[in-house]
Amino acid sequence: HPCQFPIEMINRIVKACSNTGDTIVDPFMGSGTTAISCKQLNRNYIGFEWCPTEPHDYYYDTAKGRIDNYELQ
Repeated sequence: HPCQFPIEMINRIVKACSNTGDTIVDPFMGSGTTAISCKQLNRNYIGFEWCPTEPHDYYYDTAKGRIDNYELQ
């Protein structure tokens, strides 16, 4: 993803703005970094992405693959 943020930065934001068990909404989910951060920090997440210039499943597949790989670790 062209704007992927480091997980460490997202972890700091999620910790500062929420508590364990909270639900984080990411309206620009992109590659799923916020979702992975939420899983690491025991938060729930809702994410969505819309990009008219990419195939409809591009970001979904990217984020799902990253989240699935995190869960396997």
